[in-house]
Amino acid sequence: MTGLWRSGLTALLLWCAWPALAAELPPLSLADAKGKEAVILDTRPSYFYQGWPMDGEKQGGHVAGAELLSAEWKYSDEEWPAALASKGLKADKPVALYGTPREVAEVARLLRQQGIKQLFELQGWKEAPREHLARWKQLVHPLWLADLQAGKPVIAAPKGEWKVFEVDWGSPKAYLLSHIPGAGYIDTNRLEGEPLWNKVSDEALKALLLENGIRHDTTVILYGRNTMAAARAAHLMMYAGVEDVRLLDGGLEAWFVQHLRTETGLANKFTPAKEFGVAIPARPEYYTTLDQAKALLKQPDGALVSVRTWDEFVGNTSGYSYIKPKGD
Repeated sequence: MTGLWRSGLTALLLWCAWPALAAELPPLSLADAKGKEAVILDTRPSYFYQGWPMDGEKQGGHVAGAELLSAEWKYSDEEWPAALASKGLKADKPVALYGTPREVAEVARLLRQQGIKQLFELQGWKEAPREHLARWKQLVHPLWLADLQAGKPVIAAPKGEWKVFEVDWGSPKAYLLSHIPGAGYIDTNRLEGEPLWNKVSDEALKALLLENGIRHDTTVILYGRNTMAAARAAHLMMYAGVEDVRLLDGGLEAWFVQHLRTETGLANKFTPAKEFGVAIPARPEYYTTLDQAKALLKQPDGALVSVRTWDEFVGNTSGYSYIKPKGD
């Protein structure tokens, strides 16, 4: 018990010291930061950077031109060089940080460990011009969803009926033990099929949507233990014509981090919808066939981009147990 008490006391002292550490950074105005060509770093959680306003703010998003290096992120020693390079951080380049005192202090500590010494605290950032991601409302954060479920007023609220679904592969084994209250469950086997796990037919996709009470004008909020599964479902729902599809930023893990309530038991069943409301697919341009991809490569202004790992791209591995050909 003594060891636990000491550990708790140490953590408390470190937490209390963060504001003092942040105060050690010399202040720098936005004008001076631009004059010094400093890298401006947002140290807050990613959803504030993307566009969601903090409590008491009238505008969300990040200071125009700022990079994101959240105090919540954890990099390994091997990952730091690439992270620094991607944000233009160098030992001889000034850096202006903004966020809460704790967040600024934590990121400053990490940057010092990486040899970044010219650190400043950005002044007046709350009043500075902001930018936000083009579709920030589609990437919701856990506290927003919890407030929506609690019936509290939220920014960018759904215009009509909304539903929450967990998306995963196979039977809902993990879902049964813990899931977001009120969430339904979608098995990716209903979205894609063997042998290459391509999209199911439009008729099968429509049947799944109607079965789960999803119309074109239903707001659908998706999350997963594997966020890629939720993103796959979001893509195909948008292809079908669901107008407002949103993803929980960080998936179920982000919900756990906020210590929000979960429940156990069988998957929630929604009243089936009688009709989807528009012809499927309403947005066929969201899905590209192999022939269309080949044609795109021949266009001078076209771009076909691989999002696979480097080993998959260069042909060291196919990346799939059921696909033998390698390379791009």
